[in-house]
Amino acid sequence: MEWYYLTGHPDQAQHELEMFTIHGSDVRLQSGTLLSSLFFQARLAAFYGSKESFADAMHQFHRFIPDTFSSFYLNMASLCQSFLIALTEPSEEQIENSLQAMQRSTFFAPCQPFAQLIHDRLLLARGSYTKVSQYAQKHTDDAIAASYILIAIYESLFAAIAFHYLNAPQKAGKFLKQAIDLAIPDHIIMPFAEHMEYIEPLLSKLMRERFHLKFIREIRTLSMTDSLANIRGMVKAGRDIPYLSEREHYIATLVTAGITNKDIARDLNVAEVTIKKTLSRIYTKLGIPNRTALTSYMKNKPQ
Repeated sequence: MEWYYLTGHPDQAQHELEMFTIHGSDVRLQSGTLLSSLFFQARLAAFYGSKESFADAMHQFHRFIPDTFSSFYLNMASLCQSFLIALTEPSEEQIENSLQAMQRSTFFAPCQPFAQLIHDRLLLARGSYTKVSQYAQKHTDDAIAASYILIAIYESLFAAIAFHYLNAPQKAGKFLKQAIDLAIPDHIIMPFAEHMEYIEPLLSKLMRERFHLKFIREIRTLSMTDSLANIRGMVKAGRDIPYLSEREHYIATLVTAGITNKDIARDLNVAEVTIKKTLSRIYTKLGIPNRTALTSYMKNKPQ
């Protein structure tokens, strides 16, 4: 499924996802497999530009992540959500909330390259091009050294975009060529299609130089510019993200009603420390500091 998507075959990826859903619905899936399938469900919805499908995918993404997941998978779930938020470039407030939430989080070593990638994408969405450019080569080299080629492709792509907006065309071209050179052996094409609106001028220049013409033509064919624009109107309005699980939403509702942690724990027949951990996870997801801010969020969130 992931391979079909990344190599530019979204229809086949969609078919694989549907088959996975049918055949996997009656079995207990491993956490990583479930998380991966939900992540790509949301990305495919973004590719096809359906507001309804994207909202539904994001809703399922959190509804089906059990509270019993290990910290590692909670880390990954948070990162996957942040990637989707960054890709759809929500309001400045949502971007800042996501950045602050990441800064407060401690990620396990296997998650750190992915976390850095998402952090850089959020910086791009915020327009912090200088910050992205300062560490561009290091982040790319670190990813290559760790054999994270997909992350290296994204980091090179982000660097190209940053330098383009900093009016440094030679560096922008260098990093875009680097991204394409890394992508061609495995035909990794979707990262470019996801960011076509930013790299179109750079690709036009490379085409005039006759640099990997066939690959660039395929990127243009799969461009997600229009479909993402359709999604962004919904995201910027603040609807449908971020999502809380049903249990998290229930606890947040009780907090908003002024119920204490002790009473919530008694109601749910769990330890009070479990409620504290759940609230901490809610604060991270929503990018807020405490229960006062949670109460304000719940009372004012879009319906």
